[in-house]
Parts: sequence; C-alpha cells; structure tokens
Amino acid sequence: MAIEKVKAYFREYGMEERIREFDVSSATVELAAKALHCEPQRIAKTLSFMVENDFSGEIIFDSETGLPISSKEDRKLHGLGMENMQRCAKKYMGDIDITIHDMGDRKKFN
Repeated sequence: MAIEKVKAYFREYGMEERIREFDVSSATVELAAKALHCEPQRIAKTLSFMVENDFSGEIIFDSETGLPISSKEDRKLHGLGMENMQRCAKKYMGDIDITIHDMGDRKKFN
C-alpha cells in the first residue's frame, strides 16, 4: 500500500501524526532502532492485511477455527488462504478478525 493511502486511512481516524518517515531504511527491527536512535527492544513491527471477499447466501463458521467454511464443492482446495493467514498470524502472536457486511442480496467479509 502506498504511503499516501496509509496516511489517508490514518487521517480518517485522527492518527496521521503517528506515521514516521525516514531517509534511511527501517525495514528490520535493527534498522528501525538505528533510525529512531533507540534500543531494538523498543521497536514493535506490525503487518496488517485487508482481504475482501464477496459472497451470496449464508456463511457458516467452523467452530474449531472460527473461519468461514467454503461453500465450494471441493472444500479441500478452497479456504486455504484464510487458514494460512490465521496460521501465520498465530505463529507471530497475532490473529485475524473477520467482519461481515450485509449489502442486500450480497455480502462481503473482510
């Protein structure tokens, strides 16, 4: 996502001032600490992804994973992306959040 989009999104929530831009790389914890002149322990790196999926009909969630169950016939080949995102998030002490938006005859979840 381009920095302008991030700024616009943060601006909607009054958080634009939280963005810091550097002339040097801050891609890793060590580089960010160097750019901010602080100890690496003071750096918390966060990744955030927004995924949207349109669907019609009813959505059913798996009680074990909390993820939507695919309505496709071959369920072993569908829904893997959500499972992978959840697995990766949990590996790094994170999680995923699913929100359903009812748009009349269609629904969207992200």
